[in-house]
Amino acid sequence: MRRAVQVKLDSLWDEHRNAPFPPASKGVDIEGTDLVFLDMCAAGCIDYYVVHGHLDEKRVATLKECARLIEVIVPKVEPESRGYFERLGKLTAFVLEGAGHAA
Repeated sequence: MRRAVQVKLDSLWDEHRNAPFPPASKGVDIEGTDLVFLDMCAAGCIDYYVVHGHLDEKRVATLKECARLIEVIVPKVEPESRGYFERLGKLTAFVLEGAGHAA
């Protein structure tokens, strides 16, 4: 991964890890997607990539599905939650691109 992209990923990941999960999204399900579970799945794959520098095929598939679901839910989440999930979407895109599997 190019250095500038890695720096951006690291910065965005640090920001996301330090941000609290939006209270308005706790216990919320949008079109069959539990938002806490979506965040947990995406974050697990992102963290694995940051630590190991690659994703296995199972994590690629999981992260691609997370990216798809994030696109669905972002316009439907409460306004105070939107930035959190938009950032998560950017992170999934960065990681998939870095892993050679653009969404």
